[in-house]
Amino acid sequence: SLATPRADAGGLKDLWAGALSETRDERRQESFSQLIQRADLSDLPDVLEWIDQLDPSELRFELRKGLFVRWAGADGASAMFHVQNLPETERAPDLMAFCLTEWAKASPAPAVHWFAAASQAGAPEQMTAALAIALGAQSPERLLQLMPAVTEEPVRTALCAAIAQSWKDDNPAGAADLILSMTSGPAQADLLAQVIPHWGEKDRRTALQWVQEMTPGALQNTALIHLSYEWVRSAPEEAAQYASTLPTGSDQLLITVASQWGRQEPEAAARWARQLPDGPAKGEVLASVLAGWAQEDPRAAAYFVQNRAPDAAGQESAAISVVTAWAAKDPAAAVEWATSFPAGPQRDYAIENVFYQWALLDPVGAVAGLGRLPAGGERDNALHASAGSLVDTFPDLAVRWAAGIGNEPLRNRQTERAARAWLAVDPKAARAWIEHSDLPVALKRQLLPRS
Repeated sequence: SLATPRADAGGLKDLWAGALSETRDERRQESFSQLIQRADLSDLPDVLEWIDQLDPSELRFELRKGLFVRWAGADGASAMFHVQNLPETERAPDLMAFCLTEWAKASPAPAVHWFAAASQAGAPEQMTAALAIALGAQSPERLLQLMPAVTEEPVRTALCAAIAQSWKDDNPAGAADLILSMTSGPAQADLLAQVIPHWGEKDRRTALQWVQEMTPGALQNTALIHLSYEWVRSAPEEAAQYASTLPTGSDQLLITVASQWGRQEPEAAARWARQLPDGPAKGEVLASVLAGWAQEDPRAAAYFVQNRAPDAAGQESAAISVVTAWAAKDPAAAVEWATSFPAGPQRDYAIENVFYQWALLDPVGAVAGLGRLPAGGERDNALHASAGSLVDTFPDLAVRWAAGIGNEPLRNRQTERAARAWLAVDPKAARAWIEHSDLPVALKRQLLPRS
């Protein structure tokens, strides 16, 4: 029961009337809150009826929240019964989440079993997060006692998450084993990504041994990649050497390590990558090093590509990596470098890549950049890439960029794509533009069929 003295009904009504008469919002809120705190458990349904008489507002929501939080701590089942009967428009899912949090803090077992039944009927997503937060305050031993009785996956996930968070400092191996026992999926991978790096910082050797004993596959690769972050910070060459010994098909770890090392010690990482055996993997690793390097110092990475890349094929992939990373930091400088490439597919691809990113980052600046390109295929490709990057976010702008493409078939294809996207979000404006545009009549008919 609630540890507050019972107020007589008349006294509660007087408090309610006094709160309603307050003219200042702060005083009114304070008076309502005092009323909720003074009420006995048996009075809370009556107080809820009074709150329901208020016009829908943030105040009504906050008063209900305060009432249900107090109610759930004393009698979670009763509080949840009442909150479930609120209209959906009254933010009932939010109030249910608050209720569940308080209930699980006070009485985790009945709250977990209630949620297990509710999840079968489609409980709101925010309730899973609320349950996980509340369970995090419980001891892992108490949570483990609940596990055998819970079969519903959202609830088991919440329990595993709470236990793993409690164990990751003092018992990371136990936390990792528990996560591995979960049903495979995004939740399992996310939890492992939290525990493994933490474990690696404390005891990398043991953590690595545990990961090596996992069943080969995507989850093991994910664990290795997350373990590599701290490893590269403290011993990058050792991490790279280990990654290079893994069997074919595990190149993602080596590429990730190379990128991290490239940001941290680019010269050393590039020297190491250049001594790898010739083959596709060598080019990918060097490109990854340079991509990481370009995130920190794109001009130095570009100089390396021009002067010390290993061969023509390696130089091409390295140049694309650098220009892609550079475009995210300084697209104007990136396009200036890309236009210095010899004419050919590498130059075309580099320029398209830069303008694709530039249009997303700064459409106005990208327009100015387009003005530096001569009319022709290169400019058409840049316009095509820019329009393509804007189709999903700014289809009206994408249509206008596509209309500037000189190559007619390319222009019509990209304009049609952008126009259809525009029609889906703003049919009136899109229709007006299409009707007055210079598009071929046949294309206009395709876009605006007669009803």
